[in-house]
Amino acid sequence: MALNGEGIWWSSAWNSTSSPHTYTWTVDFPPQPALAKVWTTFFMEYGNVAGHMYSSGIKSFVREATTAIQMVPVDNEPAVGDDSMSSVTFGLYLYKCQVTVVLHLSFYD
Repeated sequence: MALNGEGIWWSSAWNSTSSPHTYTWTVDFPPQPALAKVWTTFFMEYGNVAGHMYSSGIKSFVREATTAIQMVPVDNEPAVGDDSMSSVTFGLYLYKCQVTVVLHLSFYD
């Protein structure tokens, strides 16, 4: 497969409350072979207590084959690929911190 395009999206979220929270973002595109990768570029703690935490990753993607459309859940994977991907949802789980995450999509022929 030859690489025919790339895209980068970044998102930031923060949580300064005493309850953890999950934030998600979805990118849609025409069905095609794709590889999605997520990584963290920024982290800042809030408050002077222990227990700051976060988790980033891909939450799900949509496989759009000729016979069916299937949402494929994944458990915070750092990367996923598929021959007929048409959407990817990435996210952050935060507790008392601020994080920026980057989604990098590579598209193939």
